[in-house]
Amino acid sequence: MNTKRDYTQIEFSDDSVMVYQPRFTNPERTKVKALIALPNGQFKEIEKDCADRSSIIVRDIFLQYNEAEIVEFTAREQAMVAKKGAADARAMERQMREQQQAIVFQAKVNALELPEVKNFPDKNIARRIRKAKNPIEVAALVALVFQQSYQNESQAHADL
Repeated sequence: MNTKRDYTQIEFSDDSVMVYQPRFTNPERTKVKALIALPNGQFKEIEKDCADRSSIIVRDIFLQYNEAEIVEFTAREQAMVAKKGAADARAMERQMREQQQAIVFQAKVNALELPEVKNFPDKNIARRIRKAKNPIEVAALVALVFQQSYQNESQAHADL
């Protein structure tokens, strides 16, 4: 696709606006979206129907860009949106993994602070709590500690 053209030949109307990055928003190429530089210096993204040739925006888009250039911007945006989507998905996965790790860490801290766990004679249980990969494993080990502590207390009271 050849997008070369002589930009010095573009003629502006008195009411023309500067147009940036025009791209088609549908496969039929009937709608176009672009960044427009407003007279106050702000930028605004505007979408218009290509058939609306009475629109100053549509007129200026097609005055400043040919269809091949708009197709090129469209393909670029689609590629960038796909890459951004993949990056966002990776960031979301990382954030979820970090949140899960924080939950597991807090469960371990809470478990190891319990007097029953601190004073439990089998120190392998504390090691297994430290190595636990999820909060359910921590909870199961704490439940084991409480069960054995309860059984030991019951046995001690029975012996009296």
